[in-house]
This record gives sequence, C-alpha cells and structure tokens, in this order.
Amino acid sequence: MTERPARRTVASGVAWLRVGVGLALTFAPRSVLKLQSEGEPSGSFLLMTRTVGIRDLVVGLGSVSAARSSNDDDVRRWVIVGLLSDVLDIAAAATSTRSIGKRAALVAALVPIPVVAADLRALRLLRR
Repeated sequence: MTERPARRTVASGVAWLRVGVGLALTFAPRSVLKLQSEGEPSGSFLLMTRTVGIRDLVVGLGSVSAARSSNDDDVRRWVIVGLLSDVLDIAAAATSTRSIGKRAALVAALVPIPVVAADLRALRLLRR
C-alpha cells in the first residue's frame, strides 16, 4: 500500500466511524443509553446524547469530505478537530467521577481511546 492510500484509509475509517456513531446517538439515543443502564434516561440526558451525536455526525461528515479531497491539509485539520473532541471527552469523563460514579467515568473515558489512537496514526501518516 502506498502512503497516500494509507493516509486516506485511516482518516476515512475514523470519519465513517464518527458518522455512524453520530447517527446512532442522534436518531436512537434511547437505545444507546439503555446499553449503559437499566433505567429510562431522562429527557435532558436524551437531549445531551443527541447533541453529542450531532457533533460527531458533523465532524464525521467534514472528515469524510476532506478525506475524499486531494488536500492533505484539509484532512489533517479535520483529524485534529476530531482528535481534540475525543481528548476533551476523555478529560470530561475522567473528571466526572463524583457525578456519574467511578465505573461510568472509566467506561466513558476508555471508549474514545481506540479512535484517539487511530487519529494519531492518521496524523503520523499525513506527516510523511
């Protein structure tokens, strides 16, 4: 595999993952939230989940568009936006143990880590 397709493959994969997660959180937040708890989520929690989904969907669509372009700078910018979003999500989860409990905070902090690793790999490939 040459460098250019490898850069596009990693960036595109993460972008499509973001689109999928964004769609699920936006259009089926109740189903996603029930995977984490047995109780019925509150209206404000559903709204917050949809908001996160919309953010992921927008970042994913921007990333897909950039990955299809011929401009590595556009791809790099969108990968950085997604990476920043995920790192801040991890920080927010890690500092939320008092409000959501240690287990929930740990799970929320660990979920984005594979995507962060993929984003870092994409950025490393884009540097070449």
